[in-house]
Amino acid sequence: MSTFLIDKLLTSWRPFAVLAAVGLLLYAHTLRFTEYTYDDDYYLIVQSYPFIDEWSDIGRAFFEDVGHAHQGGNLYRPILTISFILDAQLSGTHPLAFRVTNILLHLIASLLLFRVLTQLSVSAGTAFAAALIFVCHPALTQAVAWIPGRNDSLLAVFVLAAFMTLLNFLNTHSARWYFLHVFFFFLALFTKESALAFVAVALFYGLLIAKEKPWSLRMIALLVGWGVIVLNWQTFRWAAAIYPIRDWGQVLSMIASNSWVALTYLGKILWPFDLSFAPIKPDLTLIPGVVSLIVLLAALRVGGWSKLGGYRLILFGLAWFLVFLLPTFYMHKVTVSVIFYEHRIYVPFIGLLIALCSIPLGRRLRLPANMYPIMTLLLALVLGMMSYRHSFNYENSLMLREYAAQSSPNDSGLHYAITRMHLPPVLEEEILALIEPIDPRRAAHLSPTRGELDLLHERLTAAQQLNPDRADFHHALGAIYFAKGWLVSGERELQTAAERPASGGENPHVFYNLGVLYYEGHWQHHAGVAWNTALSLDSTLADAHHNLAYLYYSWEEYDAAWLHCEKALGYGAKVSPELVSDILENLRKKNTDIPHTGDAENTIHQAPRKDDTLDLR
Repeated sequence: MSTFLIDKLLTSWRPFAVLAAVGLLLYAHTLRFTEYTYDDDYYLIVQSYPFIDEWSDIGRAFFEDVGHAHQGGNLYRPILTISFILDAQLSGTHPLAFRVTNILLHLIASLLLFRVLTQLSVSAGTAFAAALIFVCHPALTQAVAWIPGRNDSLLAVFVLAAFMTLLNFLNTHSARWYFLHVFFFFLALFTKESALAFVAVALFYGLLIAKEKPWSLRMIALLVGWGVIVLNWQTFRWAAAIYPIRDWGQVLSMIASNSWVALTYLGKILWPFDLSFAPIKPDLTLIPGVVSLIVLLAALRVGGWSKLGGYRLILFGLAWFLVFLLPTFYMHKVTVSVIFYEHRIYVPFIGLLIALCSIPLGRRLRLPANMYPIMTLLLALVLGMMSYRHSFNYENSLMLREYAAQSSPNDSGLHYAITRMHLPPVLEEEILALIEPIDPRRAAHLSPTRGELDLLHERLTAAQQLNPDRADFHHALGAIYFAKGWLVSGERELQTAAERPASGGENPHVFYNLGVLYYEGHWQHHAGVAWNTALSLDSTLADAHHNLAYLYYSWEEYDAAWLHCEKALGYGAKVSPELVSDILENLRKKNTDIPHTGDAENTIHQAPRKDDTLDLR
């Protein structure tokens, strides 16, 4: 590759334009994702729309947690809420503006990273390579393709801006840069509490790299500025009734007990082939992290870092990585298994890049000069292809649910009870044959464990491959996938069963099960179509009538809800008295003539629904 072309690329506005173009090329397709994943995004935008639909909501954002709890919240993120308010003015509850903002934040963070690296005396070529890898890296895809992931890309923008203005202030002593630095620190801290770690990072740089005296006027001014912002943040946080931290010993103990997870995040950066949405501890593996640590130590050894003046910057970058990552291991209010989102790696990644850019490997390896840009382009191409494919895991609720379940199979919260479906006889027989010799009581309830589901999956997959046209095998596999949380695979198998007219297309239970799968995947319209199709094949299917009664009730279509409620009762379903009374009450408000039923006190087993809980940490 021509040296002239490379030099031309790295001058003026061109590196910024190229980085922005690459980011758009990678993520512009996510603008076509018109559905929510129902993992925080639907809650934060659609259900919380009354709190983000007006410009006046901006002021209120500082006095409540991100879940809009006026008392007892534990996530104080007003700038994040304000970003949602701004997007809501453009597209309402449609996700388009929110996705545009996610992409723009990633691009801005990448451009700021390039600028910061050059300010740290990293060569333009190395800084561009690092920023390009940052743009393309699949471990950061969650922060771009998943709307709530902006929590950390937004933080990165303000942290990088705060650090850049800090460098300018220490170099020029200009009051303008000082006040800009304090302003960006304010934005960072009011975006996410882990911005408190920036104070430690800034002190490290100021005292050990810039070699400022602790008692110098500039350091005192910085301490005063940070102190004022932190004091105001704590005051507003108290006014928002955020749960206070009462036991710092417990905080440090939890961080220490989870500190080994830092190795898994390191592995996701240097070996990004074991990505996941929100895994729990049993699903984390240390092998990529250990390999990555060995590679990092080898790079330090080969680079001869200890013999060069730049070793302080290497230590600074590694400290940045750990200082921003470790606080994310504390969970203020844990009621379920601790989970480790990938978007938390966004800001720590910057520190690791600073360290890697400061290791003088090029001097030791002595490769031909034109090899470095070629290697960078190849690496960026591979990472970009991985990110592009990875982004589709966040396209809708079914895709994300399957990805989450596959990447964290030990998380029981991602599984469903197989008995929510109408099981084909072949599957009931397999479950009984597997469980009854071990535990007859559990066999009676048809409740296989995860390991037993895996074994059933293997058996029925082998049987289905030998008999690909048997609808009942596809039906059974669909139910197994549903139980494992693999909703996309389950839908595929059930649809295949429905396409087998001899024994599947005429089977109402296949369509009933499709409706259950769609409902749990928050595709309510599809669920309604599937249940109505099931009733067109068997109008006496009581469970389908019951589910449609509840579905139409949730849509406030009370006439249709009452019609199916009556039929569910007539065919022997147990309908909850609360559902019956609510439907009747709403019909009376409409002055609708209500047929009499004498069976309104029956109760129904209502399939538990997935709560839209909030967990942005």
